[in-house]
Amino acid sequence: MQYYDNYFPDYPVEYYDIWNEPDHPYFWTGNYNQLLELFYRAYNVIKSYKPDAKVVGPSISWFRPGESGVEGIVDFLVDLDEIYGIRLDAISWHENGGTSYSTRPDGIPTRANYLRQQIQNNFQDYSPELHINEFMGKRVHLSPGWNVGFLYYIEKSQIDRSMRTCWWIYSTNPDDYWCDCWAGLNGLLMKDGETPQPAYWIWLRHAQMENEIKLDVSFSDVYTNVIATRNSSSNSIKLLTGRYMKTSPNDVIINIDDYSFSQNILVRIEKVPNDPNFYLDPPIAKPMPEGPELIFNEIVEIIDESIQITIDDYIDGDVYIITIYPPPSKPIISGPSSGKPNTDYNYKFLSEDPSGSDIYYYIDWNDGNTEDWIGPFSSGEEITISHSWNKKGSYTIKSKVKDMYDLESDWGFLEITMPKYKIINLPLFYRLLELIKSSILCLKL
Repeated sequence: MQYYDNYFPDYPVEYYDIWNEPDHPYFWTGNYNQLLELFYRAYNVIKSYKPDAKVVGPSISWFRPGESGVEGIVDFLVDLDEIYGIRLDAISWHENGGTSYSTRPDGIPTRANYLRQQIQNNFQDYSPELHINEFMGKRVHLSPGWNVGFLYYIEKSQIDRSMRTCWWIYSTNPDDYWCDCWAGLNGLLMKDGETPQPAYWIWLRHAQMENEIKLDVSFSDVYTNVIATRNSSSNSIKLLTGRYMKTSPNDVIINIDDYSFSQNILVRIEKVPNDPNFYLDPPIAKPMPEGPELIFNEIVEIIDESIQITIDDYIDGDVYIITIYPPPSKPIISGPSSGKPNTDYNYKFLSEDPSGSDIYYYIDWNDGNTEDWIGPFSSGEEITISHSWNKKGSYTIKSKVKDMYDLESDWGFLEITMPKYKIINLPLFYRLLELIKSSILCLKL
């Protein structure tokens, strides 16, 4: 511990996992009591060196609710508390299956809720974090659809920490047998550590959704999952949808209700395809450096604040990355709010397009003159346009924006005035003041 901290001070360790899969004899050859003692000794060493460190365990190969000993976790926690007086900061187990309910992603909420309830029944005042520090079996961990399934149900279960499992796999050359524990970022990249595999694009999209507003989703098929978020500034919506468990191909309809825009929107759908070789033992890795395939990029009509998207022939393992872009933002207009007629003034206009498209401005100066869809300009680029008014009066500058898909923003406004100025003859004004002063002196005398 001290060696690591000395050589890697910029990467401090927060969690210490004491042992890996002590429920299997190839990792633990001692008896149950010796395992308890190991945890007791390791716990004290860790806490004495770093009191704020979090100790994790037992990291069993799979959670068997109701079984005794370390396999069922709860008995293990009770014995640690009663015999040695220690409580782990985080409870961990692995989800490395793929076919049976005991290790499928849709079973994770049941197992997590059972564990929370049993901890509450036995301890009352003990609320450790829950960690799934390995998930996805060897024959599914490269499949895009299974990646989405595990991500969805881990989030649904409110697991505090989780991490993909790594395995031995083949590359496209069957003679090239390698372990993605040491190369390839646990199956996200190829052996070179640079070339993306299909799963990489799933995790990239999921990371892009991390700080956005989570949307409630519901679906009738537990094997077809959707993770959805909304960007608070642009109101664009991101969907990550996948299928797993060898479901039959069929059409899937996605409904988005209570959408806040009445205008049409841009829907972009990208596909991350599955590959049958991902299910082999060992699986065969497949490079996908070019990214997801764009299969749909069109304007969709909003009907009664609802959007409907249909995916035809949705098959097991496939993933669709869907992005819904509203029109460009209402332009912000800034500049002088008053001035003189027949004088040029600079006004700035700023708008952003959620899809990143170039944009065009329509500007009405309210004096019979307009700027008719000038551009293109980059999204988020502030532009400056000069204008002068010939007559005094009040004017309303209004502007709207459209993107390359002809989606139009709402109007932006700025009120200005060109007042009438009276010219004062200053020498005459000063003579009048002198006359007034003389009159006052005469009255006093």
